[in-house]
Amino acid sequence: MRASLFAGIYLNDAVKAATKEINTYLEVTKMDSRLTHLLEAKHALLTRWKTQRHNHRLRARLALLNKDIESYAKELARQQWDETCTETDGRMRKGSKWSLLKSLFNDQQSKSALILATDRLIKKEITVGVTEKESANNLANTYLPLAKDGDSSEYRYTTRESRHLL
Repeated sequence: MRASLFAGIYLNDAVKAATKEINTYLEVTKMDSRLTHLLEAKHALLTRWKTQRHNHRLRARLALLNKDIESYAKELARQQWDETCTETDGRMRKGSKWSLLKSLFNDQQSKSALILATDRLIKKEITVGVTEKESANNLANTYLPLAKDGDSSEYRYTTRESRHLL
């Protein structure tokens, strides 16, 4: 018991010595070694730039490094999201739960986002001088596949009728 206790203490000390905390403004749940290296390089360049503010090359390198950090952080977040989706997909077999989860993280494709976009479009047309009814008709004519005369022959039921269904 005593030996395992000491081994646990040494293990905790080793973990604390090997772990490095880095503060960042990016929302990354897990960091890998490349992102850590990029952030350390940025910190080193920033400390050099603070003493040499007139150095334009350092400022240009900082800007380039910031772009690299941002693009890599987005790529890393996308990879982590894909891993989470793949892991969750195996456990969730009901479509309603999976659809709810996807809609929570992808707000651009939800029904409420589409309703908001439609409302914004109608309000914009009203400010121009188009009435609400006219703008709704314009939207319906543009996006809904309705026939002009009310007869949609391409959607008509064409198989023979059954007597027991009537």
